Amino acid sequence: MCAKAKSSCDKEVPCTTCIKHGRECSYDRVQPVQGANLTTTERNLQVTAKAIATASRVPFLLSYTAAGAGDPNDFAHALETLKDTDDNAATEQVVPAEQTLPYTLPLLLPFFAAEMYDFELPNGPNHPTEAQPYDVEAHDPRDHVLRHRAGELMTLIASAGRNSTCPPEPTVSAFFTPSNLSLCIESFFRNAYKHIPIVHEPSFEVKTANLQLLLSIFVVGAVWSYPRDTYFMVFDFVEVVEQCIFESENFQGVLKNGTKTEQVSPSDFLSLTQAATILISISFAFPQSEHRRRFRERRFSDLTSVIRSFQIDRIEHGAFSLSLSKAGLPLDWGYYIALETSNRVIYYTYLLDSHMSIFHATLPRLSVLEMKASLPGDETVYEALDGEAYVAISSKVNMRSNMSLVNVVQDLMAINPETSRLSHLSAFPSFLVILALQSMIFTAKAQLVDLANGDSFERALARWKDIWDRAREKRNGKRTGFMVHAEEVWLQAHKFLESDLTTLISRFGTEDMTQARKWLTELDKEHK
Repeated sequence: MCAKAKSSCDKEVPCTTCIKHGRECSYDRVQPVQGANLTTTERNLQVTAKAIATASRVPFLLSYTAAGAGDPNDFAHALETLKDTDDNAATEQVVPAEQTLPYTLPLLLPFFAAEMYDFELPNGPNHPTEAQPYDVEAHDPRDHVLRHRAGELMTLIASAGRNSTCPPEPTVSAFFTPSNLSLCIESFFRNAYKHIPIVHEPSFEVKTANLQLLLSIFVVGAVWSYPRDTYFMVFDFVEVVEQCIFESENFQGVLKNGTKTEQVSPSDFLSLTQAATILISISFAFPQSEHRRRFRERRFSDLTSVIRSFQIDRIEHGAFSLSLSKAGLPLDWGYYIALETSNRVIYYTYLLDSHMSIFHATLPRLSVLEMKASLPGDETVYEALDGEAYVAISSKVNMRSNMSLVNVVQDLMAINPETSRLSHLSAFPSFLVILALQSMIFTAKAQLVDLANGDSFERALARWKDIWDRAREKRNGKRTGFMVHAEEVWLQAHKFLESDLTTLISRFGTEDMTQARKWLTELDKEHK
């Protein structure tokens, strides 16, 4: 126990407070709950409930709804504590219940509890209005490219600013500098990518990237750039960046005419959906409530419409599965990257939809039956630097299954499932599966479906937990991101199945998360 910090942490992985203040840490490991007479499901539920609700940290789900008001420095400190979190550190960190800031937010990205957060952005030295100098004599070969692309971004912002609120020109010039562009792109891939793994980093090039995708990556990288000025400045650009992406001619063309529109190439279409998804993923953090509401109700609805037409188009062309060689390896590395990336965008949209459904008491826009694309594959394969590395890595990974979310959920709920083919699922698809089960239970309750005899859901939840536990040793914590909190979603799904959700569901369409927070607080108390 850290005497001064009053929180427990691992000597091997000290807490942020101890690191900053040079304190020593001690570590108390959670002991398994004993209970020989409990069923496997009951024992799993009891052990996990005790571990995540009393000894490991303020639960992810409760944290999402419980963030109190504070200044952006606390919010930024929360981002800072998450940057280097790995699987073990996230699981073992102990946070006292009374200490809500700055520890309530690090567990949430990209699901910030902005509904409860009152931002007062500083106007002092951290928020300059004069352009920062850039060394034009620098010899970095990328300098010319960075200057050119930064200029393109400023032109894009200026054109969109005619129809929305845009910061003054000096602020735009100070924000969109070549050095800031370079730093924020690096920040995105170093810090944010593991939470939003829908861009293929090895093939991403600043010189050739779609302008809207580049803008979206720049903005999210800026959110992660604290304590640099870019963090404090980025919130001034929310509305104009929204216009640049969602009101662009290409996005509106796809929205109105589907994927058959002739003005958008397949690669640009994929980049547009990536840009929109990335921006929506941080919309929970936007300071203005009207921005958050517009993103949740209008922009996300537009994105799901585009994703739905995208899936229909792929069904018509049979483009959901890879062509495999006899060795089980995809025949075309470039095609694999495009297909895997589009699958990730589809499923990340489903992930966002599931969270909005639960926390804002709305029925999901996307159903499990629509999720026929192959689930996201292994991260090490997706991050291969080139075709040669790709072949070497993929030869060691099971890539034959090409299972969809529909396939996995049906297997888990079946009486005699083929669970052996589910053992290779990584954190991203595993997180999607437990979200799907939770969303299905929530929807059934909202539609007054009697789940008194919910054996199929019980089986699915128990099997999912067994698969998740068995894969614990194989997971790479550096690639897991917020998905390390999947067990808490599993626990909540169990409580949804067992509890009366009338109070929670009765507030459809509300702007706050009061009922969700109240219900989760009660759940938290039950397991302390």
